[in-house]
Amino acid sequence: MKEMVSEVDNQHKQNYKKQWIITAILVFAAAIATIIIWRVRSKIQRKNYEQTINNLKNAPSISSLESINIINEADVEESDSIIDELQTSSLKTQISSETETRLLKKLNAFEKSEKFLKKDLTLSILSAQMNTNSKYLSEVIKNNKSLSFSNYINNLRINYIVQKLYNDPKYREYKISYLAEESGYSSSQVFVVVFKKIYGMTPSYFIQSLKDDNI
Repeated sequence: MKEMVSEVDNQHKQNYKKQWIITAILVFAAAIATIIIWRVRSKIQRKNYEQTINNLKNAPSISSLESINIINEADVEESDSIIDELQTSSLKTQISSETETRLLKKLNAFEKSEKFLKKDLTLSILSAQMNTNSKYLSEVIKNNKSLSFSNYINNLRINYIVQKLYNDPKYREYKISYLAEESGYSSSQVFVVVFKKIYGMTPSYFIQSLKDDNI
């Protein structure tokens, strides 16, 4: 009986050692994988940061969407593009070139006025301010900016705060919640998500990189 008990104890100890070794290996592998993922993400963010800085140097003002490379919504909203095509295809023949030119001029003025920072801004409100209807304005934005209205506004807002962070070091000392508020967002979480979607890095990474590079 003693020998049997001793043998069972030895088996338990061996099994325990095996489990401990397997657990240690898994933890080590997970740690290595985490480090690799972190390094890959850091490289991607750094590349996006350097591209952004290069664009900022070559374009003193990025209030206009044409001054910087932005992510086209088609890359992340392919399913919506088909629906939009069906809904607005009939408008393409209805909008005259004069009307489109007039709306583009108003959009350019709108971008320079920084009215896009208002939190309660909607397509209906902007359409009323431009003395047109929502469908026409949405179509003009889509045809000339390759963006939906919401993505158009998001790009203007994020480009605005990126310009502030790049040109004015004091903005780098503000909290993310303040930067979100300054950009026209009620939620700092939404601000971070939109910023990362457009520039491929978080606002915190962008700010810290500006500080590290003494720009």
